[in-house]
Amino acid sequence: MATKKATKKPTKTGFILSLPRDLPAAEAVEKAKAAGIKGLSETYVYKIRSKAKAGGGKKTSAKGKASPKKKGSKGSASDFIRQHPGKSANDVVELGKKKGVKFTISSVYQTRAYDKKRKGGSKKTKTKPGPKPKTPVFQVFPGGGGGSESDLKKAALAVGFPRALKVVEDLSRKFESVQRQYQALLS
Repeated sequence: MATKKATKKPTKTGFILSLPRDLPAAEAVEKAKAAGIKGLSETYVYKIRSKAKAGGGKKTSAKGKASPKKKGSKGSASDFIRQHPGKSANDVVELGKKKGVKFTISSVYQTRAYDKKRKGGSKKTKTKPGPKPKTPVFQVFPGGGGGSESDLKKAALAVGFPRALKVVEDLSRKFESVQRQYQALLS
C-alpha cells in the first residue's frame, strides 16, 4: 500500500508572495480562503507586499525558499550617491538616470547630511557658547573728560571696596609721579 506524501500548506507570507503583485488584495484574500489559508486580511496582504518591496525580511519564492540575489543589480541610490561625493546634486541625479538608478535631488542632500552626521562632520561644538562676560572698561582721558563717577562706583562695587581703594591709591601714586616728571620737563 502506497502512503501519501503529506503536502505542506504554504505560509501566509509565502502564499501572498507567490501571487502576482498586481493582483488586488481582496482577490488575494479570496484565493487564500480557497486554498484553505485562514485569517488573512487585506491589510496583512498590503503589509507583506510593502515589506517585500522595501526589502524587509527574506524574499521567498513560490516554494517558500529564499530567492538568491540578482546578479548585476543596480545597487541602492545611497550607494550610488556616495560614489560621487564631489559632484553637485543635479549632476548626481543625471548620472543616476543614465545608469538606471532613480532618486531625487533631496535624496542626495539627505544622504550626504546623514553621512556627515555619522562621521561627526563639522568641527563645531554641538552647543553655542554663551555671551562673553562683560568686564568694565575704564577710559582715562587727559583733561578729566569722558568718565563719570557712576562708572567708578560701579567698578568699585564689581571688584569690592578694599580692592578698589588699593587700586585708587596705586593710581594716585602713579599720577603724582607722572605729574612730577611733567613739571620737570616744563622747567
